[in-house]
Amino acid sequence: MKNGMTQTECKRCGDMYDPDDLEDGYCDDCRCGMYTCDNCGAWIDPDCDSYYSNDDGVIYCDDCQDELTFYCDYCNEYFPIDERRSDGRIEICEHCYNNYYQTCDCCGDFVHVDNAHYTDYECFCENCYEEVEENNNLHDYGYKPSPVFFRKEDEITQTYFGMEFEVDDGNSADNLSEDISHIPSIYCKGDGSLGPNGVEIVTHPMSYNYFCDIFPLNEIIASCRDNDYTSHDAGSCGMHVHISKKAFGNSLEDQERNIAKLLLIVDQNWGNIVKFSRRTESQLSSWCSRYTGIQGKTTEKEIIESAKDMNRSRYLCVNLQNSNTVELRVFRGSLKYNTIVATVQFCDILAKISLHSLEAIRNYNWEFIKKYAQRNGYTAFIRYCEERNI
Repeated sequence: MKNGMTQTECKRCGDMYDPDDLEDGYCDDCRCGMYTCDNCGAWIDPDCDSYYSNDDGVIYCDDCQDELTFYCDYCNEYFPIDERRSDGRIEICEHCYNNYYQTCDCCGDFVHVDNAHYTDYECFCENCYEEVEENNNLHDYGYKPSPVFFRKEDEITQTYFGMEFEVDDGNSADNLSEDISHIPSIYCKGDGSLGPNGVEIVTHPMSYNYFCDIFPLNEIIASCRDNDYTSHDAGSCGMHVHISKKAFGNSLEDQERNIAKLLLIVDQNWGNIVKFSRRTESQLSSWCSRYTGIQGKTTEKEIIESAKDMNRSRYLCVNLQNSNTVELRVFRGSLKYNTIVATVQFCDILAKISLHSLEAIRNYNWEFIKKYAQRNGYTAFIRYCEERNI
């Protein structure tokens, strides 16, 4: 102790020293194993966590870290302040921005690439994309609004149908979309599988009774023809019908069991369904091919498991990849009223008889389906079969 001076404890090792022998509270021995802040020169204990260092050897104390670095909200690491990208809501590093984010061309917010929406020239966050698309009559192919369910007043049902009508070779996709934009149960999209003026007319989910009694199908057909559109004759167009999975049961187990029976009915009647569909063999193989693995399966579980193994592509006659619907893709496009109604009636028949027992369904041939249609008033389906001698 010099001149009665009180000794001071080293902040790192705890030994006692004269204050004059300490620098910033650390003894010579301890300072030999410590760092100094590259900004302010303060000593940094490497055993503490409150300092910043990077691969280039830059080291900052806790105070300078707050001033000269930032925390990336995506990778949860600190980076120099000059590598910061911010939209006013989040701060991310250059690497994370370049690899995982885009900037919305409308509002300027950062949007993760998994949640970004793109048109031909622009990128949008989800909110801006919905706002932009709502103001368009002809939407981008990726547009998918929240579904609105249409049914008749006081109708109680869990069976809903959604349809996609493809039309092509018309005068103007914009004009057609504008002409039918006032119909609340539909929206129009572009489709890369069609020509430059091709349009996909998509319905919101609707009950069978709503489709038959309220849906303005004739008006849509008339608008397509007024704009010189074709469907069947274009050769590129399909008509897809979605059936809600709840039509096949409330539980996942019931749904899978009854969907398996739907697949069996389709397979057992494949030849007549191909005739009904008006598809060519090349169209079938490209867009809606037959299941090849369910023949000979003895239980619903075996059928559905075999179908799932094959259903890695949606380009099958019955697409099972959608979360809430089963999609029948086998039908060729049409602008004939009775053909479209007959197609929806056929899908309604399939949904209903799929609830029957597996033993009964094994005997359901085309004649049974026509007799069922006759008994239950599916007149458009019966007329269509008679016209085409199916």
